[in-house]
Amino acid sequence: MSSKRAGRARKKQPRRFRPPLGLTYNEFVGELGPATGEFIDELHVRYGERDGLYLDWAITVVMRRGGLGEYMASGAASLERRRIRRYDVSEAGIRRHTYDPIGTPTVDVLRTLSAGDEEIVDQAYDEILTEISHVWNARYPDPDPHTTATFGFASANRRPEFRNRWPELMNTLVAVDPDVAEEVWVERGNAYFGNRKRSAAVLMPSRQEFKFIFTDTPINQQAEHQNDSTDRVGVHALQATMGMLADLVNRSPEWTDEQPS
Repeated sequence: MSSKRAGRARKKQPRRFRPPLGLTYNEFVGELGPATGEFIDELHVRYGERDGLYLDWAITVVMRRGGLGEYMASGAASLERRRIRRYDVSEAGIRRHTYDPIGTPTVDVLRTLSAGDEEIVDQAYDEILTEISHVWNARYPDPDPHTTATFGFASANRRPEFRNRWPELMNTLVAVDPDVAEEVWVERGNAYFGNRKRSAAVLMPSRQEFKFIFTDTPINQQAEHQNDSTDRVGVHALQATMGMLADLVNRSPEWTDEQPS
Protein backbone atom coordinates (compact mmCIF):
# COMPACT_ATOMS: atom_id res chain seq x y z
CA MET A 1 0.00 0.00 0.00
CA SER A 2 1.37 3.42 -0.93
CA SER A 3 1.98 6.01 1.77
CA LYS A 4 -0.86 8.08 0.30
CA ARG A 5 -3.36 5.22 0.63
CA ALA A 6 -2.08 4.40 4.13
CA GLY A 7 -2.66 8.00 5.13
CA ARG A 8 -6.25 7.86 3.89
CA ALA A 9 -6.82 4.58 5.80
CA ARG A 10 -5.56 6.13 9.02
CA LYS A 11 -7.90 9.09 8.60
CA LYS A 12 -10.89 6.76 8.43
CA GLN A 13 -10.18 5.26 11.83
CA PRO A 14 -12.66 6.54 14.45
CA ARG A 15 -11.34 8.89 17.09
CA ARG A 16 -11.02 7.41 20.55
CA PHE A 17 -13.30 8.41 23.37
CA ARG A 18 -11.90 10.90 25.85
CA PRO A 19 -13.79 12.12 28.94
CA PRO A 20 -14.71 15.74 28.27
CA LEU A 21 -13.40 18.65 30.28
CA GLY A 22 -15.53 20.34 32.90
CA LEU A 23 -16.82 17.22 34.66
CA THR A 24 -17.90 17.39 38.31
CA TYR A 25 -16.27 14.55 40.25
CA ASN A 26 -17.53 12.83 43.37
CA GLU A 27 -16.93 9.58 45.28
CA PHE A 28 -18.64 7.22 47.70
CA VAL A 29 -17.63 4.02 49.47
CA GLY A 30 -19.61 1.42 51.36
CA GLU A 31 -19.23 -2.07 52.74
CA LEU A 32 -20.36 -5.25 50.96
CA GLY A 33 -21.30 -7.78 53.59
CA PRO A 34 -21.16 -10.16 55.15
CA ALA A 35 -17.63 -10.28 56.51
CA THR A 36 -15.82 -13.54 55.77
CA GLY A 37 -13.47 -14.18 58.65
CA GLU A 38 -11.07 -11.27 59.01
CA PHE A 39 -11.80 -9.96 55.50
CA ILE A 40 -14.42 -7.36 54.62
CA ASP A 41 -15.23 -6.19 51.08
CA GLU A 42 -15.88 -2.58 50.17
CA LEU A 43 -17.26 -0.90 47.05
CA HIS A 44 -15.57 2.36 46.05
CA VAL A 45 -17.05 4.46 43.26
CA ARG A 46 -15.63 7.61 41.66
CA TYR A 47 -17.52 9.34 38.87
CA GLY A 48 -17.33 12.46 36.76
CA GLU A 49 -20.73 13.86 35.82
CA ARG A 50 -22.04 16.50 33.42
CA ASP A 51 -25.64 17.21 32.40
CA GLY A 52 -26.79 14.11 34.30
CA LEU A 53 -24.42 11.76 32.45
CA TYR A 54 -21.55 9.84 34.08
CA LEU A 55 -18.81 10.31 31.49
CA ASP A 56 -15.79 9.18 33.48
CA TRP A 57 -15.91 6.63 36.26
CA ALA A 58 -14.17 3.84 38.16
CA ILE A 59 -15.92 1.14 40.21
CA THR A 60 -13.63 -0.87 42.48
CA VAL A 61 -14.21 -3.84 44.79
CA VAL A 62 -11.66 -3.67 47.59
CA MET A 63 -10.83 -6.23 50.27
CA ARG A 64 -10.07 -4.88 53.74
CA ARG A 65 -8.26 -6.96 56.31
CA GLY A 66 -9.49 -6.50 59.87
CA GLY A 67 -12.10 -4.48 61.69
CA LEU A 68 -12.28 -2.07 64.59
CA GLY A 69 -10.33 -4.28 66.98
CA GLU A 70 -7.42 -4.69 64.58
CA TYR A 71 -7.48 -0.99 63.75
CA MET A 72 -7.32 0.02 67.40
CA ALA A 73 -4.53 -2.43 68.12
CA SER A 74 -2.44 -1.52 65.07
CA GLY A 75 -2.00 2.16 65.75
CA ALA A 76 -1.91 2.71 61.96
CA ALA A 77 -3.81 5.44 60.16
CA SER A 78 -5.85 2.80 58.33
CA LEU A 79 -6.07 -0.93 57.79
CA GLU A 80 -4.54 -3.01 54.99
CA ARG A 81 -6.52 -3.01 51.74
CA ARG A 82 -6.06 -4.47 48.29
CA ARG A 83 -8.08 -4.28 45.11
CA ILE A 84 -9.99 -7.34 43.92
CA ARG A 85 -11.60 -6.01 40.75
CA ARG A 86 -11.90 -2.62 39.08
CA TYR A 87 -13.92 -1.32 36.15
CA ASP A 88 -13.07 2.00 34.55
CA VAL A 89 -13.25 4.21 31.47
CA SER A 90 -10.18 4.80 29.31
CA GLU A 91 -9.25 5.63 25.74
CA ALA A 92 -9.04 1.88 25.13
CA GLY A 93 -12.66 1.44 26.23
CA ILE A 94 -14.53 0.05 29.23
CA ARG A 95 -11.92 -2.01 31.07
CA ARG A 96 -12.04 -4.71 33.75
CA HIS A 97 -8.97 -5.16 35.94
CA THR A 98 -8.73 -8.46 37.84
CA TYR A 99 -6.06 -8.38 40.54
CA ASP A 100 -3.88 -11.29 41.58
CA PRO A 101 -2.33 -10.94 45.06
CA ILE A 102 0.95 -12.46 43.84
CA GLY A 103 0.96 -11.45 40.18
CA THR A 104 0.19 -8.62 37.81
CA PRO A 105 -3.43 -7.67 37.19
CA THR A 106 -5.25 -8.93 34.12
CA VAL A 107 -6.89 -6.21 32.03
CA ASP A 108 -9.78 -6.98 29.67
CA VAL A 109 -11.44 -4.44 27.39
CA LEU A 110 -15.16 -5.14 27.73
CA ARG A 111 -16.20 -2.60 25.11
CA THR A 112 -14.28 -0.31 22.80
CA LEU A 113 -15.28 3.33 22.73
CA SER A 114 -15.19 6.05 20.10
CA ALA A 115 -15.72 9.78 20.21
CA GLY A 116 -19.39 10.51 20.72
CA ASP A 117 -20.08 7.43 22.88
CA GLU A 118 -21.13 9.49 25.91
CA GLU A 119 -24.47 7.70 26.35
CA ILE A 120 -22.77 4.30 26.08
CA VAL A 121 -20.32 5.27 28.84
CA ASP A 122 -23.20 6.47 31.02
CA GLN A 123 -25.21 3.26 30.47
CA ALA A 124 -22.18 1.07 31.14
CA TYR A 125 -21.92 2.54 34.63
CA ASP A 126 -25.40 1.23 35.47
CA GLU A 127 -24.69 -2.12 33.83
CA ILE A 128 -21.52 -2.72 35.84
CA LEU A 129 -23.11 -1.76 39.17
CA THR A 130 -26.11 -3.99 38.38
CA GLU A 131 -23.79 -6.88 37.52
CA ILE A 132 -21.87 -6.51 40.80
CA SER A 133 -25.15 -6.32 42.73
CA HIS A 134 -26.48 -9.50 41.08
CA VAL A 135 -23.23 -11.36 41.73
CA TRP A 136 -23.30 -10.36 45.39
CA ASN A 137 -26.95 -11.29 45.87
CA ALA A 138 -26.35 -14.67 44.24
CA ARG A 139 -23.30 -15.29 46.43
CA TYR A 140 -25.04 -14.21 49.65
CA PRO A 141 -28.81 -14.86 49.35
CA ASP A 142 -29.55 -13.53 52.84
CA PRO A 143 -29.65 -9.73 52.53
CA ASP A 144 -26.89 -7.99 54.46
CA PRO A 145 -27.72 -4.48 55.75
CA HIS A 146 -24.37 -3.10 54.61
CA THR A 147 -24.87 -4.40 51.07
CA THR A 148 -28.42 -3.03 51.08
CA ALA A 149 -27.15 0.37 52.22
CA THR A 150 -24.34 0.53 49.66
CA PHE A 151 -26.41 -0.38 46.62
CA GLY A 152 -29.40 1.59 47.94
CA PHE A 153 -27.30 4.73 48.14
CA ALA A 154 -25.74 4.05 44.72
CA SER A 155 -29.23 3.80 43.22
CA ALA A 156 -30.52 6.95 44.93
CA ASN A 157 -27.38 8.92 44.08
CA ARG A 158 -27.80 8.04 40.40
CA ARG A 159 -30.90 10.24 40.19
CA PRO A 160 -30.15 13.88 39.23
CA GLU A 161 -32.95 15.12 41.51
CA PHE A 162 -31.32 13.38 44.47
CA ARG A 163 -27.90 14.87 43.73
CA ASN A 164 -29.44 18.30 43.25
CA ARG A 165 -31.30 18.04 46.55
CA TRP A 166 -28.21 16.99 48.51
CA PRO A 167 -25.24 18.75 46.88
CA GLU A 168 -23.38 18.55 50.22
CA LEU A 169 -22.90 14.80 49.76
CA MET A 170 -19.23 14.75 48.83
CA ASN A 171 -16.84 11.83 49.43
CA THR A 172 -19.65 9.91 51.07
CA LEU A 173 -19.20 7.08 53.57
CA VAL A 174 -22.20 4.75 53.37
CA ALA A 175 -22.92 3.07 56.71
CA VAL A 176 -25.60 1.41 58.83
CA ASP A 177 -26.97 2.77 62.10
CA PRO A 178 -25.08 0.40 64.50
CA ASP A 179 -21.67 0.84 62.80
CA VAL A 180 -19.05 2.31 65.13
CA ALA A 181 -18.16 5.83 64.02
CA GLU A 182 -14.43 5.39 64.53
CA GLU A 183 -14.40 2.40 62.18
CA VAL A 184 -16.39 4.13 59.45
CA TRP A 185 -15.80 7.88 59.74
CA VAL A 186 -12.23 7.72 61.00
CA GLU A 187 -10.59 4.55 59.64
CA ARG A 188 -12.47 4.16 56.36
CA GLY A 189 -12.73 7.89 55.83
CA ASN A 190 -9.01 8.39 56.28
CA ALA A 191 -8.20 5.42 54.02
CA TYR A 192 -10.22 6.72 51.08
CA PHE A 193 -10.47 10.49 51.55
CA GLY A 194 -7.55 11.54 53.75
CA ASN A 195 -7.95 15.14 54.87
CA ARG A 196 -10.60 15.96 52.26
CA LYS A 197 -14.08 17.02 53.24
CA ARG A 198 -16.37 14.03 53.67
CA SER A 199 -20.02 13.21 54.34
CA ALA A 200 -21.95 10.13 55.39
CA ALA A 201 -25.20 8.41 54.43
CA VAL A 202 -26.40 6.31 57.36
CA LEU A 203 -29.12 3.72 56.71
CA MET A 204 -31.58 3.20 59.55
CA PRO A 205 -32.62 -0.43 58.80
CA SER A 206 -35.70 -0.37 61.01
CA ARG A 207 -37.20 2.45 58.90
CA GLN A 208 -35.29 1.86 55.64
CA GLU A 209 -34.33 5.52 55.40
CA PHE A 210 -31.06 7.42 55.28
CA LYS A 211 -29.84 10.11 57.64
CA PHE A 212 -27.08 12.31 56.29
CA ILE A 213 -24.02 13.85 57.91
CA PHE A 214 -22.44 16.91 56.35
CA THR A 215 -19.29 18.46 57.76
CA ASP A 216 -16.20 20.28 56.58
CA THR A 217 -14.17 18.96 59.52
CA PRO A 218 -12.73 15.46 59.06
CA ILE A 219 -12.46 13.56 62.34
CA ASN A 220 -9.01 12.21 62.96
CA GLN A 221 -8.04 9.32 65.18
CA GLN A 222 -7.29 11.55 68.15
CA ALA A 223 -10.46 13.66 67.75
CA GLU A 224 -8.64 16.97 67.90
CA HIS A 225 -10.32 20.07 69.30
CA GLN A 226 -12.37 18.05 71.77
CA ASN A 227 -12.68 21.15 73.94
CA ASP A 228 -14.12 23.20 71.10
CA SER A 229 -17.89 23.21 71.46
CA THR A 230 -18.28 24.04 67.76
CA ASP A 231 -16.64 20.75 66.72
CA ARG A 232 -19.77 18.73 67.34
CA VAL A 233 -18.55 15.71 65.38
CA GLY A 234 -15.05 15.36 66.84
CA VAL A 235 -16.16 15.46 70.47
CA HIS A 236 -18.22 12.30 70.38
CA ALA A 237 -16.87 10.35 67.41
CA LEU A 238 -14.79 7.85 69.33
CA GLN A 239 -17.71 6.61 71.45
CA ALA A 240 -20.57 6.92 68.97
CA THR A 241 -22.28 4.73 66.42
CA MET A 242 -22.93 6.22 63.01
CA GLY A 243 -26.63 6.49 63.88
CA MET A 244 -25.80 8.41 67.04
CA LEU A 245 -23.43 10.65 65.10
CA ALA A 246 -26.12 11.39 62.52
CA ASP A 247 -28.49 12.29 65.35
CA LEU A 248 -25.91 14.55 66.97
CA VAL A 249 -24.98 16.44 63.81
CA ASN A 250 -28.60 16.89 62.73
CA ARG A 251 -30.03 18.25 65.98
CA SER A 252 -31.48 21.27 64.25
CA PRO A 253 -34.42 22.24 62.01
CA GLU A 254 -32.24 21.10 59.08
CA TRP A 255 -32.61 17.39 59.99
CA THR A 256 -32.31 15.51 56.71
CA ASP A 257 -34.14 12.37 55.63
CA GLU A 258 -34.31 10.52 52.37
CA GLN A 259 -35.86 7.25 51.33
CA PRO A 260 -33.24 5.05 49.58
CA SER A 261 -35.59 3.75 46.95
